[in-house]
Amino acid sequence: AYSLSAGGPVIDPRTDCICVTPVCPHSLTAKPMVFAGDAKLGIKNIHVRDKKLLLTVDGKMTYDLYRGDVVQIEKSVTETKLIRFCSQGFYNTLRQKMNAD
Repeated sequence: AYSLSAGGPVIDPRTDCICVTPVCPHSLTAKPMVFAGDAKLGIKNIHVRDKKLLLTVDGKMTYDLYRGDVVQIEKSVTETKLIRFCSQGFYNTLRQKMNAD
């Protein structure tokens, strides 16, 4: 839901994937991307104007990312179980929310 509100895609909850959604990007070309669940992503600071960028994780923790540093991203082995109060299904709920006035 958070990714969707930030402009990300609708993803079936049964899909094993990693979704990367830029939040407040400074570029109109920054688009959400969906990767296979077993993908291992590497993001490297190649910025030439500034030697340090700031990486913010979940809006809470900030890290210095120096030129040449690489951040590795992969899916956690820990799964979260969510409580479901109704059984009308993902697509029925989505259809109701998309048609809401």
